[in-house]
Amino acid sequence: MRTIIIISVAAVSMSMSAVRAANRPFIFGMNPIGGAEAGRDPKIHDPAMYKAIAAAGGTIVRIGFNWDQIEREKGKPNWENLDRDVNFAVDSNLAIVGLVNSTPSWASPTGKDTPFYAPKRESMGDFESFCRQLVARYKGRIKFWEIWNEANGYGWHTDKGYNLTEEYMPVLKASYKALKAADPTCLVGATGLDDAGGNAEIFLRKIYELGGKGYFDAVIDHPYYEGQYRMDKLLKLRKIMDDNGDKALPIWITENGWNTDGDPEKAKQIGVYLKDYLDQIDRPDYDWIPIATYHTICDFSMKYGLMDKNLNPRPAYEVFKSYLKPARPVASDVKIEAIGKGTVRVTCKTNTPATARVLYGTTRNYGEMTGSTALGTKHTVKILGLKSGTLYQFRIRPATGTYNFSFSSNHEVKVK
Repeated sequence: MRTIIIISVAAVSMSMSAVRAANRPFIFGMNPIGGAEAGRDPKIHDPAMYKAIAAAGGTIVRIGFNWDQIEREKGKPNWENLDRDVNFAVDSNLAIVGLVNSTPSWASPTGKDTPFYAPKRESMGDFESFCRQLVARYKGRIKFWEIWNEANGYGWHTDKGYNLTEEYMPVLKASYKALKAADPTCLVGATGLDDAGGNAEIFLRKIYELGGKGYFDAVIDHPYYEGQYRMDKLLKLRKIMDDNGDKALPIWITENGWNTDGDPEKAKQIGVYLKDYLDQIDRPDYDWIPIATYHTICDFSMKYGLMDKNLNPRPAYEVFKSYLKPARPVASDVKIEAIGKGTVRVTCKTNTPATARVLYGTTRNYGEMTGSTALGTKHTVKILGLKSGTLYQFRIRPATGTYNFSFSSNHEVKVK
């Protein structure tokens, strides 16, 4: 039986454009490093790491969804680790950029463990299916998707050199279509561009030349610098986008940071670099950067962390933590009531005029999401057609704009 959603709201007189002004909390993101990669027990490290991100005022994280690790054997995906990471993030009120990456051996044109090749032609349907499964599983909890890590450089095979845009384009187009078909509200970013191996400007121009316009909602960049931060690389990409008629599209930063090399003096200097970097991207004239995630929260094989691998903070962590950040909408007075057979009423208040969606389902993966309420501070959503006698999970996602939303805690109710 199809679920019917009826939405009502006590609205206030205030335009959404007014609410959105200077409203970019997602430029204060961090990329997590799991315990396995940090050389620590994930059961201890991972929950503490997500708490450390939230404690510093982090708002968004990038999580890798490596196809080769999830679906090692065709048709037998294992979501356990990703479910855990997504729940850690959402429970910590962290938005997520989902990184779609890495081809399994059975789908690789080499037939070997070579994840940085595009899927072979006959496996593109499998790749599209994987993308649809991602959205079906994480709809509502993940709004932003990044299609491949550094496809212009170190994230792609290099036996033919760098900037192999013609190989990347089928991946971008197929994933965009599949993700959007499964969730029209999601946003898809073209690959995080690097300059260590490939060239970001060359690659982006080739995307447009090869008909990529219309197959991404954002361009993603990894604008590393050795010393004090400069905006020149991002401004060059901005100009390419503007020249191709994409002035309205943003640039997301999903990696940027500095290697401490384990040197305490260098770690202090990086705190200065970080403050200057945040001052720059927080300026109103760079409002076309709505997402920025620092790479990384803690050390991995390299010492880029705001904390060491044992989660001891470095000076840059304290800089990040003390930096003034925009407010996010908060849902309060959440009530979930079973009011009739197969029917639930969800009510809440928000601390600022906002819209609200309800995520719901029979597990913590939810899987269903209502439409948005109208802009206001009091929200009511009635959900019909639920399975009687079944325990359902609910979570509210209030928003004041595309790039400013939050998550309530989880609630559960047994339906009449």
